[in-house]
Amino acid sequence: TDIAQSAQKRYQIEALMSLVSGNYGLKMFDMVEQAKRTLSEKRGAELLLEGPGFKVRDFVTRTEFERMIGAEIRAIDEHIEGVMAESGLNPSQIDAVIRTGGSSQIPVFYEMLARKFGAEKVQTVDTFSSVTSGLGIIAHGIEKGEIAARPFTPNDLQQHTDSAHKSNVPPINLDVLQRRIVMEERGAGEQGSGGADDRQSLALVLAGGEKMVTAVPFDESETVLPDGSWVGAVLADFDEQLLLITTHYRFLLMTPRQMMELQQMKLALTDMHHFVKQETVCAVSRWADITAKSKLLLVTSQGVARPYPTHILRENIEAPVPLRFDHPLDGIVVAALGADAADTLVMATRDRRGVRWPVKQLRLSGTQAINCGETDRVAAAALVSDEAELALVTKDGYGRRLRADWIPIPPKPNQKGKALIARRGELAAILTEEQGWLLDSARLVRAEYGRLSLEESTKSQKLLKLGEAERILCGVISNYQLPITNY
Repeated sequence: TDIAQSAQKRYQIEALMSLVSGNYGLKMFDMVEQAKRTLSEKRGAELLLEGPGFKVRDFVTRTEFERMIGAEIRAIDEHIEGVMAESGLNPSQIDAVIRTGGSSQIPVFYEMLARKFGAEKVQTVDTFSSVTSGLGIIAHGIEKGEIAARPFTPNDLQQHTDSAHKSNVPPINLDVLQRRIVMEERGAGEQGSGGADDRQSLALVLAGGEKMVTAVPFDESETVLPDGSWVGAVLADFDEQLLLITTHYRFLLMTPRQMMELQQMKLALTDMHHFVKQETVCAVSRWADITAKSKLLLVTSQGVARPYPTHILRENIEAPVPLRFDHPLDGIVVAALGADAADTLVMATRDRRGVRWPVKQLRLSGTQAINCGETDRVAAAALVSDEAELALVTKDGYGRRLRADWIPIPPKPNQKGKALIARRGELAAILTEEQGWLLDSARLVRAEYGRLSLEESTKSQKLLKLGEAERILCGVISNYQLPITNY
């Protein structure tokens, strides 16, 4: 960013930043690889890649390409000369030259071999399987006793691992690698692949804490909650894509079934992605709910609300390499919501203060929607219509039912907001339907907040009867109408 500010051709730097931050590196690699193959057959190849904020278009000739790889061709030539010298042979004593690998198909490489050994000796074979064919022939000779070769056992691998430790070279974790391969080969859609009973229609996904994310089969009366300080929860189909966002603004797509498969393989999210120190999942949302809307609205713990065009972020989030923001917002993500211009955002802090913002008034560059001060933090956010009813729930099980339009819209950004509940307990969740699920420290709770009286007073009422050590952690995102259980 600093370079772009002072660059003579700033747009080029910004285009490069868009390409890198948009995770188009792999697509660029594939495009270049295809161009190399084209140049083996034709005299020129077009390079064309377009994405949000950039457009790459160029034409490369075979002569230009050969000039680019001239050093590599000379190095291969010198290496062949060295091998010939060590063997004591001259080119006339070589009967056949077998090319292996894609680079050996480059015309200039073939021409070098033809000049050295003669074109009639440079054979055309199955380039990409000739090495494995040779290994098969050797293996057959070993089995028949025609070739003497030392057999290797697991003990040899252990010795290699020990020596790698002594030389400070980190060994490959073959156990993790094997479990990852098994998981990928099973496929996310196979019946029972995640250890979940496919008769179960829903899974409960929990995010946050040291475990980062976990998924368990949902049962109205028997769902077992793992221990953890969970900050987000979703009820979802086993094969439904969910968006996970980390404290370092990494965006991941996973299904509950894939999470269960990881757990069954005794793998963690960090075994699949290289998380930095203290990075964890801080928000989880239903991906289909977001992609159905024009904006992806991020709300942070520091009170920032920023809407992003969904069609742009969707392409980046669904790219092969997970999206990660180079310039995170202030605070960590509390909520990721699919929004349209007609929606209204309601935010509330731990200290029970809140604001209401029409989404159309939020700046694309981000709005400091509420001033949290030094100690307060945004606890929950939800999208509603102005005439909708909602409930604010505190950690100790008290709640207040109110209309969204009773919460004032600030005259300008960075205001502290209005006190919404007089009770001192910290706010835990906003419920936006007549019934809703809550997650507490011991169980999943169905709260029927329609029993609360609707009045403009900030006085709260007891909504849930909790045990002495129980505390509400967060609300649970769910689009499912399930039977109500009294608690």
